[in-house]
Amino acid sequence: MSSSVKHQALPTAVFTGADLGRFSRVYRTSDISKLRDDLSAHVDAPVTIPHFNSSDAPLTLDDLAPETHRMLAARLEEEYRHLEGYFSNPFITKHVSMSA
Repeated sequence: MSSSVKHQALPTAVFTGADLGRFSRVYRTSDISKLRDDLSAHVDAPVTIPHFNSSDAPLTLDDLAPETHRMLAARLEEEYRHLEGYFSNPFITKHVSMSA
């Protein structure tokens, strides 16, 4: 409903296309400093990437209820399939351990 956060909920493929093979690298948000360094080297000039939306109390998967895990797993299944080879799906491991 809110256009200011809509891009956060859209599938990655909307922005990258279906084939990630055309990219030389895929970066995690935790690798932003590596992205900055690579971009700086590529353009032969310093690149600055400002940091926004930080939280003093970030959530982890362990902070979420089992029902939330199930809903997120279903919602993100296709996203993790698209990013296979770059990211492992934390919900697969979590569901196996939660159902054991």
